[in-house]
Amino acid sequence: MTTMRDKKRARRRFAVCVMNEGYQASLDRNKIYVVLPDDEAEKEGDLRVIDESGKDYLYPADWFVALEVPKAGCRGVSTEGVLKRAAANSALQTEPG
Repeated sequence: MTTMRDKKRARRRFAVCVMNEGYQASLDRNKIYVVLPDDEAEKEGDLRVIDESGKDYLYPADWFVALEVPKAGCRGVSTEGVLKRAAANSALQTEPG
């Protein structure tokens, strides 16, 4: 079982979405997403991704291409920042206009 401490220690992972059929509101093609550790999901061929809702959901792994980010580069990318942008994008899409 993965503990919260293990998740925090895990190296931050990123992937580019290359397919979003049926989930256009949740995933943008060619956008980089944060991938959370989930060994069980990966065994089943899925990835746990923080999508446009700002929440994490499972999506087929073949919808994404993993990115190799040097450890130094990961320090400058925060999950919190990704979540704030996702929330802002979500709010913009729901405002009448």
